[in-house]
Amino acid sequence: MAADSPLDPDGNVTRFLIAAGYRAHELAPLHMGTRLFHDLGLYGDSSDDVMAMLQNKFGIDLSDFPFDRYFPPEFEGKTRFQAFLLNLRMPLQSRLIRDRTKFEPLTLQQIDDAMRAGRWLPRSSKETTCSQ
Repeated sequence: MAADSPLDPDGNVTRFLIAAGYRAHELAPLHMGTRLFHDLGLYGDSSDDVMAMLQNKFGIDLSDFPFDRYFPPEFEGKTRFQAFLLNLRMPLQSRLIRDRTKFEPLTLQQIDDAMRAGRWLPRSSKETTCSQ
């Protein structure tokens, strides 16, 4: 399926997105190439919740999923105080926008592929090596 194709005809991704809290009218502009962090803005606790829901509600084995490759943490710093100090210096959102290239894109197509396989499917040899 091409990266710019409309949402999946069998409805896997649509069910996933609705379970993740998206409304039907929000799905219209999305396609299988839509990226969870880069396009939808999921990161930190929100992305963790969505991936946990994918695992728990849809039974997808994400034990090999390299979360840190695809999503930044909720905040930077080892403690909330450190994060607060960092955010005073440079707001979190501007750092995330500038640092988006640090994270690999996780597309709705990859979510669909995992749903069909019942497990996370590594995309790169680097990811395969890290997960073994």
